[in-house]
Amino acid sequence: MHIHRLFTRALLLGLALLGACASVPPPAAPAAAPATPAQPSIDAQRQAEFDRSQARWHGAKLQELVSKLGKPSSSTRAADGSQVLVYAKSAKIKGPNGPSLFSCVVRYQIEAERIVGHQIEGC
Repeated sequence: MHIHRLFTRALLLGLALLGACASVPPPAAPAAAPATPAQPSIDAQRQAEFDRSQARWHGAKLQELVSKLGKPSSSTRAADGSQVLVYAKSAKIKGPNGPSLFSCVVRYQIEAERIVGHQIEGC
């Protein structure tokens, strides 16, 4: 009988150990999704990139600008007397709350038939 109890205990211990080995560990916590930048930050980055792309025109001839971009929306004079060409575009774009109006205005400052500066709004 003593052997029978030892055998039973050994069997139960073996099953317990086997059960512990076969148990499934709890699932790992899901990895946190990478944070997405806030929309104002994305807009600021996009506008900064666009601003840098427009700065490449500085020093170019007026003729090159008009040849590439076409006729400006309007033309005016700045307070210092330099010419300012205005290129304006607007369009309805699909947004999360329905269509919205997108507007982009770029003003190029011209002196002596060369682009010397620019200013952007919207875009």
